[in-house]
Amino acid sequence: MIKEIKYNGYSANPSDYECADGDLSVAMNLIPEDGVLKGIQKPQCLFTLPQGKKVIYIHNISVYKHYIIYDTESTALQWLSSNDTDKQPEDIVSISGELYQVTSLGNTLIILTSGAD
Repeated sequence: MIKEIKYNGYSANPSDYECADGDLSVAMNLIPEDGVLKGIQKPQCLFTLPQGKKVIYIHNISVYKHYIIYDTESTALQWLSSNDTDKQPEDIVSISGELYQVTSLGNTLIILTSGAD
């Protein structure tokens, strides 16, 4: 017997047994976004950093995108604009203790450290 199953959409149920027929539970290289399944593109290299520096946060708002970079040698936080990735990163602040987290609220950058500075 041939049974036609209509595709219902993406399901976030943790168990496949709880999904209805036609629900998609796993998709390779696809993500549900804006009500449709969109393909994930291969990553591309935007810029390279010297040894000891790594991007730890991307501060993205409607007006700009800044890469927040941690320099492990000087323990400093730096920023780099997405429009000027060929320039050198500029210092924001030097971290005296351990860096735990960097996040943002609107256009304000929030830095959580163990230091008292």
